[in-house]
Amino acid sequence: MIAMRAAGRLLKNGVDHTKPQHILRRDSGPWEHHLPGKQFVFTNAVCARGLQMLDELDRQFGKPDPNMAENVQKMLKGIDAQFLVGNRFYKGNAQESSPDEHYFFDGATFEIFACGLVNDKSLFRSHMLEYDRHLLAAKDPARGYIRFDSQDSYENQEWPFAGLRVAVAEKRLGSVLLVKEPYLLITNLMMKDRVLNKQYGDERLSCFYRATSSYFFINFRIYV
Repeated sequence: MIAMRAAGRLLKNGVDHTKPQHILRRDSGPWEHHLPGKQFVFTNAVCARGLQMLDELDRQFGKPDPNMAENVQKMLKGIDAQFLVGNRFYKGNAQESSPDEHYFFDGATFEIFACGLVNDKSLFRSHMLEYDRHLLAAKDPARGYIRFDSQDSYENQEWPFAGLRVAVAEKRLGSVLLVKEPYLLITNLMMKDRVLNKQYGDERLSCFYRATSSYFFINFRIYV
């Protein structure tokens, strides 16, 4: 009942009903940008997946909600209409349309595949090929992923969260062998630094900074 009420509030208040795309209103996004923010694909993806899972649960218990199913499909269509570029990859937000814009390529897009919303293996591979060109740290395939292709010394650091979500997506849609690469890379560096959880790594990838909660690894282990 609580989940249904939350879903109802999301669909009533969260969706931008002034436009036909049926995507969520602007927010600060996963990287906590200052408001008014943008319409981020990450926010739309995780909310759509939550509604999708709730719809699946309703059906499992023999209580399907036609309105829920309809809204899930609307959100899925809205996500593809607003964020999917040339049927090859997802951009980070609805407001930016050029690859040269600051937040066009966003490491948070990996969540679309990691959370189970999109299950197209071919699309996952073309998405990763495009993002490897832009968000691999120092453009090095042996490195992890940065948040944005940016000159900002904070944004262009390597983020364990992004690398671990790629590992989860690889487990689901790609190569099981590739799962170990980001996991071992991040784990070894964290242990070298004698810290279990850090938020991001320096540009030389010699250590990770800013201790955070165990979310990264707990989340990774749950899904892998």
